[in-house]
Amino acid sequence: MNAVAAYAFEDNLFRSLDREGDPWFIAGDVAKILGYRIAPHLTRSLDDDEKGIHLVDTLGGSQEVAIISEPGLYRAIIQRRASAKLTPEVRDFIARFQRWVFHDLLPTLRQTGRYGAPPASVEREQEAVVRERELCLETVAEARRLYGAERARHLWERLGLPEVPPLPDDTASPTADILERKFLGDVVARKLQSIAEAYGTWTGTAAQLLAEMNADAYPLDLQNRRWPRTSQALGMALARVRPLLLHRGIRVERRHSGIRTITIILKEIE
Repeated sequence: MNAVAAYAFEDNLFRSLDREGDPWFIAGDVAKILGYRIAPHLTRSLDDDEKGIHLVDTLGGSQEVAIISEPGLYRAIIQRRASAKLTPEVRDFIARFQRWVFHDLLPTLRQTGRYGAPPASVEREQEAVVRERELCLETVAEARRLYGAERARHLWERLGLPEVPPLPDDTASPTADILERKFLGDVVARKLQSIAEAYGTWTGTAAQLLAEMNADAYPLDLQNRRWPRTSQALGMALARVRPLLLHRGIRVERRHSGIRTITIILKEIE
């Protein structure tokens, strides 16, 4: 198993490895930088010889991850920059990434076999592994909603997620396990938990809560189909995640204190 070298591009993890003398790159890292939700959305447009699978060490042991070649990286960056859906800020960010790869990283790798920039920390690499797992869970949850439990189960297995052991015959209702899995796969529930943990008690209008959620959200979270963009969508999201948050010891209350005024309180249950 070839060693994986980790680097940081503007606080984003970017990992490479040597495969028979050629540099290859972790597709999940590239996908995140280019604004894709998951790696398959990036790799599906690449040729077969521009993508592959590699075993890497993760927090849960050795795991297969998608990788792309140097030509595949070129193609992925150029195709993404050509997308008409990108905002000017995202387009500029990808342009900086392209310049860093083409003019800094790759020339140095060819000349010295390593890149001299300070490597990304182990914590950042572990954080990327956790984030990749979260995206997989979100994908499975969305597949269940659209296509049903059976196809979601097959997707779970294809993504290499941990095997779920069967419950003993005398085990109580698996409701808690179901709620936990749903919580981990729901980007809004996780964001509201972080707000509750940061403030203890948070009170404000729906518009203020939307601003709070958007303030430090991951770019990929903002692109999630479940991420609320209006007060009406937020109300529907709160109704959906309320039992998930209660499972985590967090209560969400909606109070009407005047015409069109909604006060939302998040606090941990004692």
